[in-house]
Amino acid sequence: MTEPDTLFTHDPLAWLKPWQRHDPPSVHHSQTSMDAATSIKPKAQSLREKVLELLKTEALTDEQIATRLNLNPSTSRPRRIELTNMGLVQACGTAKTASGRTAQLWRATPTNADR
Repeated sequence: MTEPDTLFTHDPLAWLKPWQRHDPPSVHHSQTSMDAATSIKPKAQSLREKVLELLKTEALTDEQIATRLNLNPSTSRPRRIELTNMGLVQACGTAKTASGRTAQLWRATPTNADR
């Protein structure tokens, strides 16, 4: 058994490859997810800004965000999730998608809507 004082002397993330410790995040067991995160990194900040600016004007679903910005949903949704995790975007209701399903509406938080 490991002694209690030496239990956490190593970096618990040391086994991760460098591209797994990055922003934007990826699914660590998926090489394609890691590759996608690496390829989007140079554009992620400007894409987050576009999503945030759009959500300052009105509440939209992820589907609507992708459509309005002419982005693949797999590009726009992660940027909205990042903004939500940063506290810049919040849920504010629901709306129907094009397929008739109910989806979450998102908007800029009140403190960010005026900026």
